[in-house]
Amino acid sequence: MSVMENLLTSELVNFKDHYLRIDGVIFDRKQDKKNYYQFKEKLENIFSTLFDTEFQKKLNCFGLQLQAGNDSLENRDIFVELLNYFESYLKVSKLNSERLNTLIDIFNTFYEITYYLMNEVIINEALTNGEIDYFYPRLTLVRESVGKSFHFTVDFEKLAVASKTKNILSYFQKKSLLYTDLIGQGKDAISYKNYPEAFKFFQKALDIERTAEALTLIGWSCSFLGRIEEAKDFCLEAVKLDPSYGNAYNDLGSYYLQENKLELAKDWFEKAKTATNYANCEYPYINLGKVYIMEREFDLAKSEFEQAMELAPYNKELKSSYEKLIKFMSNYAVTSQVSSKKSFLRKRLNDLQPTDTQ
Repeated sequence: MSVMENLLTSELVNFKDHYLRIDGVIFDRKQDKKNYYQFKEKLENIFSTLFDTEFQKKLNCFGLQLQAGNDSLENRDIFVELLNYFESYLKVSKLNSERLNTLIDIFNTFYEITYYLMNEVIINEALTNGEIDYFYPRLTLVRESVGKSFHFTVDFEKLAVASKTKNILSYFQKKSLLYTDLIGQGKDAISYKNYPEAFKFFQKALDIERTAEALTLIGWSCSFLGRIEEAKDFCLEAVKLDPSYGNAYNDLGSYYLQENKLELAKDWFEKAKTATNYANCEYPYINLGKVYIMEREFDLAKSEFEQAMELAPYNKELKSSYEKLIKFMSNYAVTSQVSSKKSFLRKRLNDLQPTDTQ
């Protein structure tokens, strides 16, 4: 395989692993008919992209013609078969420049489908507690950001340079695939509350590539095991390694929040806001809102939640927490006696805070 085919194969395997995690959340619930049919129409609309005229023209370049299934479950199967087909195709075929650009357009469509699955189903239907994120391509040579989704363009000049280091590139691709797989397995273990196993997966990923992501995730697993000091140390190392990585700042703030060290927590959440590499950039605003609720600075909490909602308009839990806060502020304002205020406050504070924002 050429360098570009190697890169695209690596990218597709990484993407497919991410899609299957989304797939597991959505379609493993199909036996729950009431839950499934609530968003069945959304799924049909999202997968309909596979069968529109423009996308069919792109598939025709590879000798493919798709026929829509009877429902979204069948269309989901077609999508997975399409991913498998192109993974096999890249292993045995060579791409000319026309097919290369067409395949990149096809990949962009795959990313858009997954983006809408995340926005319209996973997040909007509150099917996740934050264990699944948007897909971010690892193919940094040729990607450009468009909002939270990504589109590929090809820089043939950079590709020509890369082609001169083909053997070295292949070695690093194998490491990258193993790293990605271990990170995915660690996150799955977290979702199943198997924290010791998650720690092992993240440690293996860290042994392969010492990244801010792996350091922060291994710290995350430590926090579930009650090893908060270790968790903080891993995050501090992540910050030193990659000052742009927002998750590390936010997690540090969360650990200090757990210890009721509110000023330290606020400092780290403020730093997380300015991080340039942070997919879930609403989290530090939510967490600062939590701190301000604890400090009874309700107007400040309200402002933080409002900024978070601008960044994550589909987060139903956040919207619900905001509405509870507004109701709480209204009730608290009209409560006249100080003693009853304190009793009311203690009773309701825990109801105001959204969870899973690390």
